[in-house]
Amino acid sequence: MAEYTGGKDIYEGELLNNERHGQGKEIKADGETYEGGWAHNMRNGYGTAILAVTDFSEEEIERLRDLDKNLESTINRDKYWDKLSEQTQARILEIRKRTKLFDRYEGEWRDNLCHGHGKAFYFNGDVYEGGWYEGKPHGHGKLCRKHGKTIETEWDAGQMKAFVKGRIGYPNGDVYEGEITLDFPDGKGVLTLADGTSYEGDFLTDGLPSGEYTVNFPNGDIYTGMVIRGIPNGNNACMTYANGDEYWGDFRNGKRSGDGMMVYHNGDMENGIWENDVLMGE
Repeated sequence: MAEYTGGKDIYEGELLNNERHGQGKEIKADGETYEGGWAHNMRNGYGTAILAVTDFSEEEIERLRDLDKNLESTINRDKYWDKLSEQTQARILEIRKRTKLFDRYEGEWRDNLCHGHGKAFYFNGDVYEGGWYEGKPHGHGKLCRKHGKTIETEWDAGQMKAFVKGRIGYPNGDVYEGEITLDFPDGKGVLTLADGTSYEGDFLTDGLPSGEYTVNFPNGDIYTGMVIRGIPNGNNACMTYANGDEYWGDFRNGKRSGDGMMVYHNGDMENGIWENDVLMGE
């Protein structure tokens, strides 16, 4: 074991031929620390890096981000930017820089870069765990957003891939599994709500679906046809009930309404115009 100071950086750990090699801890001049494996003066193997402690409060981060977002949407952006104090400009620029960085990384390294499997805690509150290649998320990984949305997908050089199989979890307990692009549903998949209702079909974005779907309800009923924001609404649809009954016809706001035929599991049939699940008299 050895200890030395290189410039203002401090290293405590194993050396080989006067190089950091084996297990050791480095404290850099800017406050960043790394503890773990080393090979020939570079981070290699398993280790944990913690960036310098930030002096930003969560309230200031949110305020500066909102300000920066408003500036981006303003036509005369440069004019309003120049009106900000130099300190505010510097803090916004630091926020932009740090947002793309992680505060803490735990995992595998190769030649000073995150490489292999690891977990990163980002400055903006997001957490990523999965594959890394030469310092960037790569391969299969899971991103947990600060506000609760999780995306499990494939990555390429730090970017989420398009049109791949993935899984999205929502803060309210809903889960989507299927084709996704970036962090949104995009293609064939299944959305399962927190109450157990599931929708199978083609998706284009988050939220309750609209279009042609097969809907499985928690009570065992199965609906096939058009839905609008998750509610059966369409013509020539089919509802198969858990007890074996079947309805073929029109739905409005989740109820049998319009022309339709009910076939009961005992063989009886009812055909005609329905309104709010009731067969109207002739």
